Amino acid sequence: MEKQKAILQHKIRTIQDKIYDLVQEQKVLQNEFDSLDVKPKIIDSDINSWSEEKRVYFDMVGKLNEPERSEALDNFDESEFIILDDMSISDCLSYGFDWTESKQGFEYWDNIDAQILTNQYQFDKI
Repeated sequence: MEKQKAILQHKIRTIQDKIYDLVQEQKVLQNEFDSLDVKPKIIDSDINSWSEEKRVYFDMVGKLNEPERSEALDNFDESEFIILDDMSISDCLSYGFDWTESKQGFEYWDNIDAQILTNQYQFDKI
């Protein structure tokens, strides 16, 4: 019984040491990340001046992962965009710009849209 207790105590100490090391590593990585001069891309600094169309589009497309998010934001053509009653991310992509005119091309956006519509797109955060 004492031997089992000693083994378990050793395992617990080992796990605690690993947790401590991970916390220390996380602190180092967080400091490293915080020191990076990475600023989000701001297309128009006065958000209050944005049209409703632009706000809806940027809000919905902002849920995409990188690089799709930045590419979709760069491609936005307000003259192409219409707001529907129940806007989805797919709708925003479809009405936000002409896929054939984008740098990425029709197939690229069609593939992303198909993944979204079939719930195969892996959102980082929604």
